[in-house]
Amino acid sequence: MDGEGKLTKGKGYFEGTFRRNLKQEGKLVTEFGRYEGGFTNGEMHGPGKFIWNDRKVYEGNFFNGNLHGDGVITYPNGQQARGLWEHGENKYIKDI
Repeated sequence: MDGEGKLTKGKGYFEGTFRRNLKQEGKLVTEFGRYEGGFTNGEMHGPGKFIWNDRKVYEGNFFNGNLHGDGVITYPNGQQARGLWEHGENKYIKDI
């Protein structure tokens, strides 16, 4: 599939742009929350935003489907923390 579309899988879906049957850019909704941003090889990749069901928000970089690089977490109470992630693992975080 190439172009705009919506793909539903289980309780989630992806809505956005496809290229060669892979997600390119759009919104991905999963059982854990939703992601808005770019994709590479069908995985969350590059700058993006993930909002968990508990309303915690991560805005920053993704690599192969994981939080990766610099990013900011905003907690439901409004408190924020800046951190560094490496392949989904937090390496450093500090309140801002």
